[in-house]
Amino acid sequence: FCKDFGLDLFHAHSDEELSSLLPTLETYELVLVDTMGKSANQGELALHLKSLLMVLPEEKCSCALAISASHKSRDLERFVKLFSTYPLESLVVTKLDETEDIGNVLSVSKASNLPLLFFTNGQKVPENLLKATSEVILSYLRGFSLDLQALGHNQNQKQ
Repeated sequence: FCKDFGLDLFHAHSDEELSSLLPTLETYELVLVDTMGKSANQGELALHLKSLLMVLPEEKCSCALAISASHKSRDLERFVKLFSTYPLESLVVTKLDETEDIGNVLSVSKASNLPLLFFTNGQKVPENLLKATSEVILSYLRGFSLDLQALGHNQNQKQ
């Protein structure tokens, strides 16, 4: 994505490499840290991730956990629990295009007290990146249908 958007990309595979990047990263308004799809299920990997993230200044960081909408509630609950030692503030829900139901995501968000931040419903960014608004959430619930165009028109008239 960095290449597509003309953004700088840095790689750090160890806490030492990340520490050496900190002075450079301080010059940016926003820095995203991606674990490249690695799972914290494996203990050694979880420790490696924790040591990497400990290098970052906690007071300047915000952690969002990316979860897949296609996972079962029990799996999502387990992922949230695995990452509960991190200062999680929100959830980013991926793969809406791979499921017909988001009740599992809503339940986990409520139970963990982690608000939903974004959804993705495809591979194209930014087109398939959706802010987690009430309208978007309602449009993905079974049995509900919304005329988003009319809703947007009504919202514009109120302003």
